[in-house]
Amino acid sequence: MTPTPALRDAAALKPGAEIQAPWQVCLLGRAHAGGLWGEVYRWPLRSVACLLARPALSPGRNFGREELVELLWPGVALDRGRARLRQTLSALRSMLETAGVAPGSVIVANRLTVHINPGALACDAQLFERHVALRQWLAAQTLYRGEFMPGHYDEWVVDERQRLQAMFDRVEAACVAATADLTRPRAVAPAQPEQPEQAGSPAVATPAEAATESAALPVYWTRAFGHAPRILQLQQMLAGQRLVTVLAPGGQGKTRLAVAALRAWLEAPQQSRFTPQPPLERMRFVPLSECSSEAALWVALAQALGIQGTGGLEQAVQRRLQQRRTLLLLDNVEQFDGQAVQALARLLQSVAELRLLLTSRRLLGLDGEAVFELPGLAMPSLQAGDGGRDGQPPEEAGAAPAVALFVDRASQARADFRLSANNLRDVLGLVQYLQGMPLAIELAASRVRVLQPRELLYRLQADAGAPMLDLLARPGADAQPSARSRHGSMRQVVAWSWRQLPPDVTLMLCALTVFNLPVSAEAAAQALAGLRDPSPASSDGAPEPLEAFDDAPTAAAQVLLAEAVEWSLLQPVATELPAAGHSLYALLQPVREFAAEQITAVQAAAARSRLRRWLCTQATFRLRQH
Repeated sequence: MTPTPALRDAAALKPGAEIQAPWQVCLLGRAHAGGLWGEVYRWPLRSVACLLARPALSPGRNFGREELVELLWPGVALDRGRARLRQTLSALRSMLETAGVAPGSVIVANRLTVHINPGALACDAQLFERHVALRQWLAAQTLYRGEFMPGHYDEWVVDERQRLQAMFDRVEAACVAATADLTRPRAVAPAQPEQPEQAGSPAVATPAEAATESAALPVYWTRAFGHAPRILQLQQMLAGQRLVTVLAPGGQGKTRLAVAALRAWLEAPQQSRFTPQPPLERMRFVPLSECSSEAALWVALAQALGIQGTGGLEQAVQRRLQQRRTLLLLDNVEQFDGQAVQALARLLQSVAELRLLLTSRRLLGLDGEAVFELPGLAMPSLQAGDGGRDGQPPEEAGAAPAVALFVDRASQARADFRLSANNLRDVLGLVQYLQGMPLAIELAASRVRVLQPRELLYRLQADAGAPMLDLLARPGADAQPSARSRHGSMRQVVAWSWRQLPPDVTLMLCALTVFNLPVSAEAAAQALAGLRDPSPASSDGAPEPLEAFDDAPTAAAQVLLAEAVEWSLLQPVATELPAAGHSLYALLQPVREFAAEQITAVQAAAARSRLRRWLCTQATFRLRQH
């Protein structure tokens, strides 16, 4: 893994060339490392983060061990400092040089010195300085996401923080000046019609063209968390695929991630992993949340491409796309019917250089569809009960994206809100209960204005006073349900997907609400049978013949479970338990709450009764076998 001299020279001369490094170290706005070999949000000790950060600012430079000891533990005895350095170095290596990675691939150390392999990581603070040196103001402004290593107060960290902040002030002033220059009156050439277009001309050949493409993307005014490593991963997939689907449940942040990946490429292409050859010439964002049919799809595409008229739209769209190499971001395609899906397939086949980036709650099943499955935000590795005064420090837990998002949105709702040892345990419990879902976390954080985190967690878990889905809603969100407002509450998020499902699948989801743990298809089939036939049993709890439960075929249940998984409403669960090779499934918490509202107490009791009887019969049968 040791880079060749040519690779080292390229990284030294070309800003952004080191983006191909296995590790991406983020020190601006947080202290985080992520990349091809893993992801690190939580540092076991302050000194571990500092030991990575200081050499990351100067990769390739040899740091004497005594220098690092004085930097990390000023005033400590040299022998004790050396011992601490060995322990810290070992901890850092175990985090960065994971299984299968050759020792020395990231950290090179001998008895006298320590340095970072120049080809092993890229650091945002170092890249920020390079952009400033080259007067690339917009790229530098985009890269500066916050103060250097927040939550760390070592003397050298504070000095670096002040130095980089002063540098960023220069960048801001330069950007303001550039904006003022652009807004001065000047002669403007007459607008030219888009057709005829010249194939082969670059899409973002100038800053003005890049700004135009960027302006066509949605704009978000709130901070995002946990995006940096995912942007790189999505860009890497886009570089090699013509059709990529960002797949996740509603409220997981699919659109925002897709937009962020494209905006990052437009504004700083030299940092991007998305480098298609030949280069793209046009990019368009196409919102499709209110489109389900083929006809509606062609209308939306024609509008995005500036095509006038109403007739022959399919041929007009194909001709327009054949004139320039184009990437279309098609947002919210999960409700497409079969004809609309086939229309996309024809479009890909007829326009050889077209690329599609889709966001969806389900896969469309097209040939060559590459899947980027978006998980929930990363959370601290400890359990909720381990936080507080005797657990993880608030500043370390606050670096995890799920916690950082909650704190950011809670401080918007209540200006004096801070993460502290007193509320840490409850905040951790909240984000874990909500499974890292960004929208659910945002909606919960908005309640901090009137509810303390502990009270909010209690109400969500115990259903005390109001259903969970009533708490996870913006005021008035459920009063006017529509495609445009479907992210106003978690109830609407689930309801949108629920309406797309066949009745048998929704009934299966309702049956799963009687389980508190991941469940096998066989057990789910029994609960579903009890839900379909809620008549009371005469021998509830007593063993019965196995033949009495043959009306719940497991194969049919597996088909229903698979469809729920395809719609991102159900999660397959990996387990190492000796469950005879059975797959297990678990409901997302908001889906569980919504599904439970769709059935009566009598139906739920019947499903539980059937399940208890089946379990008793199974246990008796297995005991007799042994």
